[in-house]
Amino acid sequence: MAGTRGEVSGSDGVAKAVPDRTSGGGSEINVADYLRVIWRRRRFLVIATVLPTVLVWLVVSLGPRYYKVTYTYQTRLDEKGYRLLLDKFYSAENLDDLISRLKACGLSAYARKIASASTEAGLKWLVSFTVSPSYFDVLSSSTRVTAGEADKIQQIKGTLLMMTITGRPAGDMEQLCSVIREGVESVVPVYSLKHELNSSVVAMKSAMVDIEESRFALELELESKRAALEKLKAVKSAGSPTDGSGIVLQFNDLEQTSEYLPLSHQIQAYEAKIIKLEERMKTDEKSYAYYKELLAINERLFNEIRGKMSSHYTIQEFHSFLTGVIKDYEARELTDYLSAYIKRVENLISTNIPVIEKPRVYPVAKEGLKKTVIVFVGLLVVGVGGVFVMEGVRERTSRAA
Repeated sequence: MAGTRGEVSGSDGVAKAVPDRTSGGGSEINVADYLRVIWRRRRFLVIATVLPTVLVWLVVSLGPRYYKVTYTYQTRLDEKGYRLLLDKFYSAENLDDLISRLKACGLSAYARKIASASTEAGLKWLVSFTVSPSYFDVLSSSTRVTAGEADKIQQIKGTLLMMTITGRPAGDMEQLCSVIREGVESVVPVYSLKHELNSSVVAMKSAMVDIEESRFALELELESKRAALEKLKAVKSAGSPTDGSGIVLQFNDLEQTSEYLPLSHQIQAYEAKIIKLEERMKTDEKSYAYYKELLAINERLFNEIRGKMSSHYTIQEFHSFLTGVIKDYEARELTDYLSAYIKRVENLISTNIPVIEKPRVYPVAKEGLKKTVIVFVGLLVVGVGGVFVMEGVRERTSRAA
């Protein structure tokens, strides 16, 4: 018969009724019952938690180790340049090229890791970039800055760019780094050149449009000034009481007040305006012809890069193409332009060389203890829950019988 304080029934000693909470020792009896259940199922807990934990520890400890190499480049990148670098390297086009080159070098396992990386973090764990000093740390800090100060911070240029490559085994790291470095130092810069050439094409077309749009207005103004000049000369030839010599006039804006000058001076002013318009139109025509030639050159260079990007086109190959292209032009202004452009490409090649050619390879910490503890705690929680579920099923089965 049940009492007012709750009783323990059954030969196994498991609590079958809720203990009376008015008793000071009720909860202690309840905890003791739980501990007895756990002790009775200790073999199950050992099999379900300890053995898998030991297995995980062995796998982590004895498994192959990852290695890490960091290359440092002395370059100046602002925030925009840094983000463009990341976009170009992690672009599908560049990654596909990198994967095909890794496979060609016998590094298929690493190629599969890059191909199977489904998140940005996964890709950056394999190949990551950082810049120092970091302007991003300043912008992301809790310190409030004005819009003007934030603008200045974003203009800060990091003087060092670090590229970290993580892979395994240690014997493959040299070849692996060589393939990835080739992409960063030789292929990715071509994307920058392609973007710059496209911007140059757009800028030159815009300059030519401005000249074309202003041409009619300049011709109309020139025609108007010439007609006015002829009329002023006709007035002078008809006779004028005085030429205004000896009169001193002072004007703040001669362009807007030339009609107040003596007639002879007005004629001189119009002649000067006509000369300026004629010279401006000549300059515009020369500029237009020059922009037209430059446009043709930049479109040729742009089409060269665009047509060969899919075949692992390097900046060194583009440099060789440029040295051949310059021979096709004789005009000094065009050869000067190409010579300057070739030097910019050579500077880009020279800055894409790491400070240390062969940095040290560091083993990546496995964190075996941390991973083992996490696995053990997780399995223990699941195992204890399973013990009580099993005990509940056994109790219901025994009652039904």
